Amino acid sequence: MQDYSLPRTDDTPLEFRGELIVSQDFMDECDLYLDQAGQVRAGKNVWTATFSLYHTEDGRYVYHAHGRTMPPVKPDYAVGKFETLKEHKKSLAAMEQLRHSPALKAGPLRFATS
Repeated sequence: MQDYSLPRTDDTPLEFRGELIVSQDFMDECDLYLDQAGQVRAGKNVWTATFSLYHTEDGRYVYHAHGRTMPPVKPDYAVGKFETLKEHKKSLAAMEQLRHSPALKAGPLRFATS
């Protein structure tokens, strides 16, 4: 078990003690993008979303997502919340659907190391 303090956009960090269950990056690459001024630019733009699921020391579950772009054309965002077991199962199913999406490139699964 370890202590976590996960960032959340426009909110306080989500803090708990627990273990990572699984984490995975999903990427979408484009050859054109809008820069921060709203101008169309040619060049590689990569949007990456990281989804992570945790189990807390007190038996709860945590969902956390963090999104970012390269080049940084918009601010990073992060959301996180405590979940019930039913919500946790839905989050696992959603991650599995993303893994099979032809529009996204799924990175390797990361699991807890004990």
